[in-house]
Amino acid sequence: MQLFFHDWFTAHVSSWNTDSHCAFRIDRAPTEAPPPSARSPLFRFKRPHPPTPDFGCASAGRSFALEIAEAAAGGGRAACARGGQAAGGDGAENTQPLFGHQICTAMEVSPQAPSKDAYCAAMVLSGAGDALGYRNQRWEYCTSGPQIHQELQEMGGLGQICVSLPDWPVSDDTVLHLATAEALATGKNGEPLLQELASRYVEAMKDMDGRKPGPTSILGTSQLRPEEPGGYRIPFNPSATGCGAAMRSMCIGLRYPHPSDLTTLVQVSVESGRMTHHHPTGYLGALASALFTAYAVQGLPLERWGLGLLKTLPLALEYIQSTAADSDLNVGSWAYFQEKWEWYLSERGLASGQGPARFPSAYGPAERDVIYKTFSLDGWAGRSGHDAPMIAYDALLGAGDSWAELCSRAMFHGGDSDSTGVIAASCWGLAHGFRGVPEGNHQKLEYRDRMVAAAGNLYDLAWGQKPV
Repeated sequence: MQLFFHDWFTAHVSSWNTDSHCAFRIDRAPTEAPPPSARSPLFRFKRPHPPTPDFGCASAGRSFALEIAEAAAGGGRAACARGGQAAGGDGAENTQPLFGHQICTAMEVSPQAPSKDAYCAAMVLSGAGDALGYRNQRWEYCTSGPQIHQELQEMGGLGQICVSLPDWPVSDDTVLHLATAEALATGKNGEPLLQELASRYVEAMKDMDGRKPGPTSILGTSQLRPEEPGGYRIPFNPSATGCGAAMRSMCIGLRYPHPSDLTTLVQVSVESGRMTHHHPTGYLGALASALFTAYAVQGLPLERWGLGLLKTLPLALEYIQSTAADSDLNVGSWAYFQEKWEWYLSERGLASGQGPARFPSAYGPAERDVIYKTFSLDGWAGRSGHDAPMIAYDALLGAGDSWAELCSRAMFHGGDSDSTGVIAASCWGLAHGFRGVPEGNHQKLEYRDRMVAAAGNLYDLAWGQKPV
């Protein structure tokens, strides 16, 4: 069945008055997303439900990706330019950034393979972004971006930081991201893959001393029953709106990077996300992180990513409706994620997928603390499934090829800075590799060897060949 998607969205602009101060938070239960104020036209869109999927590549993904590719190329055929070393290339480093390159409009022509180094940078720098934003709990729970920047300056700046134990551990974000990556690296598909993911999430929760896992992740993993039929699904949770699914899902885009993989990417990200965060605001964050990572691999211009996410939501909704797992409760809570992203894209002038992004004239650390809060569900910026990838995306749009600027925007702010950092750094690494990143920021990173190994295995599975 071939599916065609249309633009169903309009901008919904809202604002909140916020203030900020520096404090150290304790764990708290997430709050429920507000119910939709009106039924979106999306919910009136009906098609026959597909059979239970087997995570194969479907024509739906090809159709959607073709539409996005044509939009990215302005309706014309574009070259599939790649940053980094390409399969069959001469092995020389290409210093051209990945973001901004156009992609092929003919979907029978697959993007050229990126280098293994790009995958390695995506995994390793995601861990570095996590550790930097976390700073052993200190910066994740500081509500003042200016204070974080002041402390950074007093330490001698980013280049003087050696991210290593005991002072710079990774948080629960990276431990769970590695669990996702290593499950995907087994090469399993369908229900065996979902059981593998559930098993590894349960196991990962044994490695949380000092890493501050969220209450929803703790609850969700306690409800999983790996190896039992359907034991990877838990009940719908109206409070499961946090970012715990988004922060661990970038590697799904590394495993399923091709436009023709879209259906599989949607299914795996939704199912893995709702293993702990069974609420659309939570698990659609997993879809956003995975999709943005795949877009980075494909070379889709950054300005198109938000539009692409919105155009993918109907596919995710149809999958949810087809699985008969609390589908009515999911549909009833669907609107917030979509409407908030519509609002954000309108604010940045990207509702049509055309750039450049529009930023406030004053947008330093203090201003970002205030504005990031307007992205949020409950005043803690980056804490929820919709706004962790949103802040990461905002940082990518503004950072260009500067690692220091990316860290300033994504890791050093007064919100859930490790979760926004882990997402942003993964996508940035695909574009720029380790160029401009101080070696001390990643060479002695906790679990670095596991990240490198997972990156290589995901590369082999995604591209069907040994890394060049």
